[in-house]
Amino acid sequence: MKPTSARGFTLTEVLVTITILIVLAVLVLGVSSRMINNAQKAVCVSNLRGIGNALQMYLSEKNGRLPGPLNTGQSALYNKDSRSLVTYIGPYLEDPRDNNSEPYLIANYGCPSLMKQIKENTVEKPPVVYRLEDRQNKLLDNAVPPNDISYPWGYAPGSVPKRIDQISPRSAGLVRMITEQNTTLGVGGWSNGGASAPAHGKQSMAMFWDFSVRPVNLSQL
Repeated sequence: MKPTSARGFTLTEVLVTITILIVLAVLVLGVSSRMINNAQKAVCVSNLRGIGNALQMYLSEKNGRLPGPLNTGQSALYNKDSRSLVTYIGPYLEDPRDNNSEPYLIANYGCPSLMKQIKENTVEKPPVVYRLEDRQNKLLDNAVPPNDISYPWGYAPGSVPKRIDQISPRSAGLVRMITEQNTTLGVGGWSNGGASAPAHGKQSMAMFWDFSVRPVNLSQL
């Protein structure tokens, strides 16, 4: 009897196998990418909720008066800029260094998806990671000057920020209190090397005046 010779793979079989492996790799990478993106979204939501919780604790101690006056663009730099939100609410966040007089960056203040777009993030050059509410939004203009609340946080030096109970109930869940900053929200020197696009494709995380947190689409920014 003649010994049987080993049969090799045909070119067609090799190509089919390679194609199947490529398809499987693409599927795995796609699932992994979505899982990473969802995890980062969860971190973004957690960060904003942490800011909201800290702000509510601040408000409870200040008879409901918002901190400020504040700048529109907000970085994570604590203990340096008197017009920075985090300087006011830093002691209520998870990373307060009350005994440290030196300025520092609050850990995990900005969304990971947003921060990876930023080339530099230092005490000397802190990027703007959040933008305060829609200025001059009609839902906030529920009175006439000098009692209007177009700029709840103050903005002008020496101005007095509004109380949280002066925000129109109509604004709750509709007008953004804080939004992740990117160039779609306006380009200017104050943006200070911020992100070039929304954090998650066409979405950014935002906190509203009822302290709810949810993503907003690029068309809404």
